[in-house]
Amino acid sequence: MRSTPTGHRGLPTRLAATATLALLATLSGGTALAQAAATSAAQAASAPVVSVREALVAPMQAARQALVDKRFDDARRELAATDAVADKTPAEVYLIEQMRVIAATGLCDAVALMAAADAAIATGEGSPVQRLGLMNQAAAAALAHKDTAAAARWTRRYLEAGGDDAAAHLRLAQAEYLQGRHAEAAAALQPLQALEQQGRWQPTEPQLRLAVAVHGAT
Repeated sequence: MRSTPTGHRGLPTRLAATATLALLATLSGGTALAQAAATSAAQAASAPVVSVREALVAPMQAARQALVDKRFDDARRELAATDAVADKTPAEVYLIEQMRVIAATGLCDAVALMAAADAAIATGEGSPVQRLGLMNQAAAAALAHKDTAAAARWTRRYLEAGGDDAAAHLRLAQAEYLQGRHAEAAAALQPLQALEQQGRWQPTEPQLRLAVAVHGAT
């Protein structure tokens, strides 16, 4: 366990992050968003205690409880109170932004989710798997919000960072096709064809429909 500096208290990541990320999985059903949340929750379960300053403890604990109770507007208001605390550590920012991702998911606010995911990743905190999970969550939220440019951008970022969720290739192809970028959509589908040949991917109906549409447009 890390030492706790003067004026700080330990807020357990195991309690805060695991509970809220597990909640995200229940909100997201069987989507890639839920899978990424489950992975992040598993990683958080073994995380060390994060020391946060006294001024952050009350709003962060209140926000966590609001998330567990699915009071997402209340959670967002509690987290807004942390903005007044200057010079937050990267670990503090990371935990706060993780909670903002959950609140944004509950409120179906893709714009806020993407902003929070970006802020969390920028801290450099969390494991590579957790950062990939945030990218995948942001990409899925962007496509659900019909922000196809953002969906393509986040999905490319995820794949370029080493993400191995095969469904991300289909998401990228969908986002490119919906922008009228048919050649790019066809290129995005190619990795799925390779994975299918390797026995690592079963074609889905959306993929087959998209492949037909892309073929007819190119």
